[in-house]
Amino acid sequence: MLSLLNFRDFCCGNREEARKAFEKSTKGKVWFFFAVAGIHVTCWLCNYLQAGILDKYFYTHAKPMEVFQMIYEKALIRFVDFWVDAKPKSIMDYSEVSKEYQRRLKDQVSAGNYIFI
Repeated sequence: MLSLLNFRDFCCGNREEARKAFEKSTKGKVWFFFAVAGIHVTCWLCNYLQAGILDKYFYTHAKPMEVFQMIYEKALIRFVDFWVDAKPKSIMDYSEVSKEYQRRLKDQVSAGNYIFI
């Protein structure tokens, strides 16, 4: 349910960025399921939250759901760009590309050098 809310809020609250990201996700050979990527991003962020990796972002802000949404939007937009830059041969590369993005995202967030907000 959280991923659905994240995705809806992104598409409704940040229409221009969501439209750009969606368009990138549907181009030719490099297409992928935009909503599925949104579900994956929510899942990754929840895992990072449980592991304490995102704690510093929540300690300094009073509204945790708004913070989570901002983080979600940045992470999803950056995943779309990462996908395009990876130049996958087909949708069949989705798993490999998403795992690599997730690994890099986790490393950058853990090191404290990934800016979401």
